[in-house]
Amino acid sequence: MRRKLAAVLAADVVGYSRLMETDAEGTLEALLRMRAEVFRPTVASRRGRVVKSMGDGWLVVFDGATDAVECAMQIQDRLAANDRIHLRIGIHLGDIVEAEEDVFGSAVNIASRLQELAQPGAVVISDAVFLTLDAGLRPSFDDVGERWLKNIARPLGVLVRGGEIAGGAERRAPTGFPRLVIIPVTTSSDRPEVRELAQGVTGDLLGRLGGTQWLRARIARRPDPGAYVLAANLRCSGNDLRLETTLSTPDGSHLWYDKRDGTVANLFHWQDLAVSSVATHGFRRLLAHAVADLDSAPADRLTAEQWALLAISRGGADGDSHRRALDCLVEAIRLAPDWGYVHALALAVLMGAVSLGLAAHVEPYLGRQAAWVARVEELEPPVSPARIMLAFARLVRTRDPLSVRADVRTQLQGLPFEPDVLIWAGYIHLYIGEPEPALDCFERFDRCVVLDAYVPAVRAGAAGALLQLGRYEESLARADEAIRINPLYPSPLRIRAAALGHLGRRDEATAALAALHRVSPDETIALFRARSGYCDAPATRHYFEGLRLAGMPPGDPAPA
Repeated sequence: MRRKLAAVLAADVVGYSRLMETDAEGTLEALLRMRAEVFRPTVASRRGRVVKSMGDGWLVVFDGATDAVECAMQIQDRLAANDRIHLRIGIHLGDIVEAEEDVFGSAVNIASRLQELAQPGAVVISDAVFLTLDAGLRPSFDDVGERWLKNIARPLGVLVRGGEIAGGAERRAPTGFPRLVIIPVTTSSDRPEVRELAQGVTGDLLGRLGGTQWLRARIARRPDPGAYVLAANLRCSGNDLRLETTLSTPDGSHLWYDKRDGTVANLFHWQDLAVSSVATHGFRRLLAHAVADLDSAPADRLTAEQWALLAISRGGADGDSHRRALDCLVEAIRLAPDWGYVHALALAVLMGAVSLGLAAHVEPYLGRQAAWVARVEELEPPVSPARIMLAFARLVRTRDPLSVRADVRTQLQGLPFEPDVLIWAGYIHLYIGEPEPALDCFERFDRCVVLDAYVPAVRAGAAGALLQLGRYEESLARADEAIRINPLYPSPLRIRAAALGHLGRRDEATAALAALHRVSPDETIALFRARSGYCDAPATRHYFEGLRLAGMPPGDPAPA
């Protein structure tokens, strides 16, 4: 699989089924002529690549947004006099994943949803696309504000050329999540590759920072009242590059400054590293500042989103942390009973506690499982972070791999850079004994914006996957990282003991088990297997064998 930033154009023939019912032969002739004389030549002239053709629709990928927009405008202009075939077109700029001659990712989903908003003959684009256009193209588009799009977790700025748009899906307006305005990266360089780099960094930052549930990020040329502001300048001298970034609070105070140096010769690699660093460290500073404000605010004034944000910030690997997180999530549910995501998060936190052996700490909430499951199934679209959390909870309850594999595949294809999807999909793969895709999910999480509260779980998950793969020294290193962050987290302590057991380092394994038993007293292999979400598979049996070699007591078999 290969990840890249691209402009995705989605086009669809208006009323295709009706046209075919009325005159199938004439419609096919007109469609083939339009495709041969208008669509494909125009796409080729703008260096687009058709990656999917559905007969009455197409998906086209461009390296730049300007080419995509000019292509769409030319196609619609050339079809204006056509008395039979009319198109709707939507365009978005964002991350895609290329795999097996197909493309996946949020940019594909969003472009398709924008196309659905378009009237016949119209071109609908996202604000991410609009802000990369030059002054000659911008006047062609009218700003129609933010819209909720079907199966997209957050609202999107939308612009249109050619009439009005259909109304976006109605959703409860979120209040309380921090907002961030990303100012387009500036540069004084007149070198084309540097100016393109500035646009690419802008789009990448939105892709990283707009991909988390906990932040409403958008690109704009001026700050919004009440929003954090991320601004960057790209300098170039000869072969040397420097990206200087500042993050400001909603009141305009300076919060963070960063400087990243690189070279034009290593441009794309440097771009990935710089964007990852800026997005991750900037997000951490922003979130810490926002949570500090919430901690000092009166509880009766907090919104549902703010309670959810506190739940994540107060979460951890011990029983008290899980209980505190659930306390906050119940408040969020009370304030927003129709918000499916928060029901799913509560369910995942609850079942995560059960799988860790912390059920006693969250006992008051165990009776709410069924109600939370029902609300997620009722409220959430098929592709959403909530659905992967629901799948994880179902796996912990049923130990049935077949019940979750399709869900994991659907969510990873639809939301391949969503941190919630990556971490829960990683643990599902780990629990069903598929360590390679599990490790891929955890490593991809590390390339996304990193939410501090999730880091120990991601490190422990990666340690578990490496253990199942027989890469014991690497597993120890990841487990030690998780233990340094949270010494009370039982998973990395257990994985560390199993890795040492496989390595034959019995004295160290004994010490690791002693540390585990201080956190989880009287634990046996049978007890752990009975409560965890691990299914019976060769890779998971390898894990339990490591615990046996480390000296963990087998215990009584779990009851049938």
